[in-house]
Amino acid sequence: MIESCSFRRMVFVVASLVCTCLVVLVVESVLAPSPDKYARPTDELDNSSCWNNEKYSVTQNCRACNQFEKVSKHTLACLSTGYKEEITCEKSGTVYRSCKVPWLEQRNFWLVEGTAAGMALLGGLAVTWRQKRLDRRTVERIQRQIAAGV
Repeated sequence: MIESCSFRRMVFVVASLVCTCLVVLVVESVLAPSPDKYARPTDELDNSSCWNNEKYSVTQNCRACNQFEKVSKHTLACLSTGYKEEITCEKSGTVYRSCKVPWLEQRNFWLVEGTAAGMALLGGLAVTWRQKRLDRRTVERIQRQIAAGV
């Protein structure tokens, strides 16, 4: 394929790829959260990790936080994953901790794996098609040379 591209076309493609990369970097830097956006206040860390030191029981299983909890930052457990579970510690009382939903993690894993497999299949098909096309061109060129008596 590269042998059929003119120099002007290749320069245009490379320049457009560089511009696209720059646009993506600029957009990503604008949309990326600042590092202190989700900083935890130090005064709430006193009993927020009581499950590490005390006996605890899970009062409510892992569930999604509502939009108000995410935006208001009232429940700190909602900031990292968007899910929370209520825990009752023996001495500290009731607190929330961040959690992950196992089926959601598994679904995301298989989605990524399926996408990678699909892209690999498409790439393999493209390579096979291109190889057959190049082989056909080579055979035609050889046949022309034989027909011309070279």
